[in-house]
Amino acid sequence: PYGMGYAGAYAPNVYAGLNPVATNVVPRQITPAATTISQPSKDAAASARDFANQGETAFKAGDYNGAVYAWRHSVLDDAQNGVVTMMLGQALFATGKFDEAAGATQAAMRLLPKDKWGVVAGNFRELYGNVQDYTDQLRALEQAVKGKPDNPALRFLTGFHYAYLGYPQEALDQFNRGLKLEPRDEMAKQMRDEMQSKLPTPVVPHAAPPAQSGGL
Repeated sequence: PYGMGYAGAYAPNVYAGLNPVATNVVPRQITPAATTISQPSKDAAASARDFANQGETAFKAGDYNGAVYAWRHSVLDDAQNGVVTMMLGQALFATGKFDEAAGATQAAMRLLPKDKWGVVAGNFRELYGNVQDYTDQLRALEQAVKGKPDNPALRFLTGFHYAYLGYPQEALDQFNRGLKLEPRDEMAKQMRDEMQSKLPTPVVPHAAPPAQSGGL
């Protein structure tokens, strides 16, 4: 379901790990992203909302595997919901499934307008019950990059998080390295260009004055 434009190194399997997860917390309401195509049936739409709510509750409680389970089901019921797909990417990131997280993140980017790409990563303090968990998860991703420096999915995911934490230069470095490994990654190209635009424009020195003939 998530075509990345090439051999699927980033493509997550949304059907994996669909095992029941118990939750006793009353979920908070979230609004799914609006879409005009492939609208789910009323029953599917209600199911998608229920699973989205369960996922948010589980994630807030630190049950990241439970969030993956719920948000996978929500995406299966409403595949056009970019916000929930992005949250699934965050939950996969939180559980260390970094390749799948990159795939889900890119799938969400294709569904959302560019100004909404940071809707989850840029608001992590609201999503996490324990913000330190996010820091620990990001450090785990950085260690994964060190262990597999030639994995373009890891480079993309690291750059994506750096981008919405406000580190455009560090993000740009990761996107550039990833694109050397996988030059067909269109989402990484768009993120790279976006980060490049946030950096100060380098000052171009004026051309040296021409030598004066005759000592004048």
